[in-house]
Amino acid sequence: MPIFSSHPSGRITIVFFFMLGAALLMQTACNEPTLIGDDLVDEDRLNISFTDTLSLEATTMKIDRIVGFDTIASTINGAVFQYAVGRLEDPIFGKTTAELSFQVRLNEAFLRPTEFDSAKVDSVVLGLRYEGGSSNDLIAFYGDTLASQQLDVHLLSEPLNQRQNYLTDQLLNYDPVPVGSKGPFVARRTDSISFVDLDTIERSYPAQLRIPLDNELVGQRILDLLTDSANLITSNFLEEFPGFHLRSSADNNSVLGFTMPSAFSELSLYY
Repeated sequence: MPIFSSHPSGRITIVFFFMLGAALLMQTACNEPTLIGDDLVDEDRLNISFTDTLSLEATTMKIDRIVGFDTIASTINGAVFQYAVGRLEDPIFGKTTAELSFQVRLNEAFLRPTEFDSAKVDSVVLGLRYEGGSSNDLIAFYGDTLASQQLDVHLLSEPLNQRQNYLTDQLLNYDPVPVGSKGPFVARRTDSISFVDLDTIERSYPAQLRIPLDNELVGQRILDLLTDSANLITSNFLEEFPGFHLRSSADNNSVLGFTMPSAFSELSLYY
């Protein structure tokens, strides 16, 4: 009997402390909010101010013009540049298109003028060295590096001026009919090519893109120009053969990088 009579009092004690705790919490939660330091005298209070409104003024620019080819930088001995070709569409920055115009200079060590009169074109190939991809390179591949590519080569209608800076929004005139195309292909910029040259020496080329060009519009035109001894001078040759324009015709959200000038970016004429 005594044990039985002690249980109710124990339950009452537990419920009492629980309800007392709940009452204390309710009393705390109902307190009015006060600022920090509100209980201090005026001279000791914090001087606090705030604003939730601000104004922003901005203007738009029609185009951002920067130098794409610098005549001073191009004359630096051993200067190497990386140039981009392709198309990108960024959700923030919008559409970007990169195209490349360039010239080819004569390699006088390989010129044999007496052979050009009776020469017949076998093939002509444009080789462009891929940007190397090291930490020192200025331009790498952007966008989808495994995208299928399609590049077209056009003939320029006007020569480039080496004494003139060219801005990135300047587009030179070129023949709309391409003289060579490559694609679809996936760029492999880490591949290399090894071969045995005519002198039986094994040589190795770094990764490059090789584009066959039209024999008549490019190869034969060059041979015809070289039959005139005046065109064996590079400056005269460039007046008659302005160069090439390279553009992407694929909408693949990808940009390729090429190194120019380079010993492995060249136009090879076989005859």
